[in-house]
Formats: sequence, structure tokens, C-alpha cells
Amino acid sequence: MTAVRVELPLAAERGRNRSLIIGASVLAFEPANVVDAARRIVGMGYKRIELCCSTPGFDYRTVTEDTVGRLRALASEHDLKYTLHPHVVNTADTRETEGREVLAHYVGAARLAGRVGAERIVVHGGNRHHPSVERARAMERSLEVIAKVGEIAAAEGVGLMLENTDWGDTRIMDTPVDLLAMRTQCPEGTKLLLDTGHSVLQGFDPAECARLWMPHLAESHAHDNRGLDDEHLAVGDGAIDWDALIAELVKGNWLGVLMIEIIPEAGGAAGIKRSHERIKSALARSTKP
Repeated sequence: MTAVRVELPLAAERGRNRSLIIGASVLAFEPANVVDAARRIVGMGYKRIELCCSTPGFDYRTVTEDTVGRLRALASEHDLKYTLHPHVVNTADTRETEGREVLAHYVGAARLAGRVGAERIVVHGGNRHHPSVERARAMERSLEVIAKVGEIAAAEGVGLMLENTDWGDTRIMDTPVDLLAMRTQCPEGTKLLLDTGHSVLQGFDPAECARLWMPHLAESHAHDNRGLDDEHLAVGDGAIDWDALIAELVKGNWLGVLMIEIIPEAGGAAGIKRSHERIKSALARSTKP
């Protein structure tokens, strides 16, 4: 695969963007070491890479200077741009001990993002740790965590991306508009991240989310599921209408990053390639006259 930024001939109305910037997450290659995983993604031609703190060798508590240096050198050599995904913990957890642990994870990840030169760090909106918790209190706690992480990230020169994450009976948001409202209470400059698989589980239409969030949308996690679990399948292996989503991104002249975020069981490199080809096909259909 040589062309990661998908370019197609002008085929639609004047002024419409006809390309998408595509990246890939190291998640696809776990349990490989983070540097090895990043090198595999580079070898596939990608310039945008999501680094995950869950990947071996990249836990903020134990990562070595050698690993940090190798990742920075890799980025310099190949003109890469990183985003960083912290450990998956609940920003809206209102319990005292758990809340301290969540904040420690995020602060550590924000500092690590600065060390490797990441452009942005992902922050989750969170969910109530139990249905009995008041939504307003859970939201308040999430915003407190995000505000503190924002201070650290800003000092490191790293931006924030707020990701849609909650569903089921512990959710704190009911509609895509709720994430827009939450963003206005986050640190200045916070962008949005559309997780396609999560939107399905939330009962949201990914294309509608893209349309509503477009002015603030910096990235989208591209993976699929069958509507029941957060499976992180390859694009096209689940229930998502990718034609509708890609058409909305094209219509909005979107300049963000479509980050393929699949698990190893979804095929690793083969799953990334399959996802890329399906995105490319949907893009071709969206730009037909």
C-alpha cells in the first residue's frame, strides 16, 4: 500500500474535498512492542499513528527513555504525526480511590504524549460507574479530570480530543448534541473524536454525528461492530453504513484523520488493509458525479 492519503480525481461539485487522511493504531498489533508495532504501520505506508498506553513498552509508568527516543526518531525519519490513547479508564468515576487512579493515568499519559511529540491526546467522556449515580455528578467529575489533564497537556504542547464513549444504563449522554455541549465546558481548543463503533452502541448514526460535530472534528476511530459489543472489527465487517459516513465527511470537506483502530483478532495488518480498501471504495462512490 503506497498511497495512504486517498486521492481521487475531481468528480463532484467544485470545492468539495476528495481525499481522506488515513492512519492506523498500534492496537492492531498488540501484544507486539510499541516500537515494533509503529514500524509495521510505517512499513504499510501510513504517516498518522495512534500510540496506545496499553501496548507493551508504552505504559507511562514504565516506558524507557530508549523507547521514547526510538519513537521520536521514527517520527522524524518518516515525517509521522502521533496521537496518544491513554489506558481505558473512566473519567466520570465519582469514587474517591478510583477517581485518583483515573487522574493519575491521564496525567501520566499527557506527560508521555509530550515526551514522544504527540499532536493530541484522547480523553473519554466517561460514564457513571453505577446506574444510581446522578448524571450531573458524573459529568462534573469527568469535566474536572479533563480540565486537569488539559493543564498538563497544554504545558506539553499537546491538544485534547474528546471521544464519545458511554452507552447502556450508565450513560451520561443521550444524543450527539450532548457531546457538543460537553466540549464547550472542556479546555479551550478541545476537539472532538468520533468513534464509529461507539456511536452505534450509543444508538447514534455515525454519519449524523459527523455532520453535527464537523466544525470541531479532528479525528475518527474507524472500526466496526454488529451493534451489541465494542468489537473493533475491520471496516465493513459489521453494521455501520460506511458509504453514508464517508459521503458526509466528503460533503463537509473534512480535513481530519480517519484512524483505523482494530484489534488483532480483526486481522492485524490484513484487517487494516481490508479496512483501507473499503474506505477507499466508499470514497470512490461518494465522489461519483
